[in-house]
Amino acid sequence: MSIRKSAGPFRFNLSKSGVDISVGVKGLRLGTGPRGNYVHMRRNGIYCRATLSSEKMHHLLGNSMKKSRCTDSQAKS
Repeated sequence: MSIRKSAGPFRFNLSKSGVDISVGVKGLRLGTGPRGNYVHMRRNGIYCRATLSSEKMHHLLGNSMKKSRCTDSQAKS
């Protein structure tokens, strides 16, 4: 069970694992939560979520991507 709230470009999620806060616009979000800092990008059914180090999160991307998971959400398995 989780509680989600949005206020303008901000999103808040409270769940058993912790609090997640993100900010962004359609297609691009920066967030932080119990699993670390991340950037999430989406366009035309293709999305990419990359985990960022705390230090690099302050530099808003740069060369900070440590781990990424990009997929085509329209692809059939």
